[in-house]
Amino acid sequence: MRAVTQAANLLVTIGNDLFSFAKEAEHGVLESNIVGVIGHEDGCEPEQAVRKAVALHDQIMCRYLTLRHRIGSTAGEELLRHLSQLDHLIRGNLEWSLRVPRYRHSAGSRPPGPPFAHAPSDTTATAPPIPAIAWWWDEPEPPPSFAIEVLPEWPRPRTSRLIKDAHRCQPAP
Repeated sequence: MRAVTQAANLLVTIGNDLFSFAKEAEHGVLESNIVGVIGHEDGCEPEQAVRKAVALHDQIMCRYLTLRHRIGSTAGEELLRHLSQLDHLIRGNLEWSLRVPRYRHSAGSRPPGPPFAHAPSDTTATAPPIPAIAWWWDEPEPPPSFAIEVLPEWPRPRTSRLIKDAHRCQPAP
């Protein structure tokens, strides 16, 4: 339970950093933004740091879905409610980030944020080289088939759900 809950919280944090990157870069305050940290640590340009942050987000999302499925398959009502709340936390953060004025450029348009895709950019089934979260991958298992509802073009719907068997988090070839 700890891993799936921590994964959900990290997904929200990385998502927030991806959406706030343009505004934080504009103000020169990237020391606590994952994109800024990756750019500094890896010595790469912002565009590459964004791609790396998106890939990390997607890799963690695949692990979250795997853990969620494993836990949910034997969970009771209260635990299923907790898992559902984590799902809503993740999706709600994305929905909020798309609408909140905080992430708009001064001209009022939405900043160029992370792209939404039909498939994860990274489905690596091994842990990323981050010791604080690597233990989430300690119990290797084949990932289940999952989907995240693909976000349609603006305006976004108010509801969300995980859709089984529509999307696969599988190791890249």
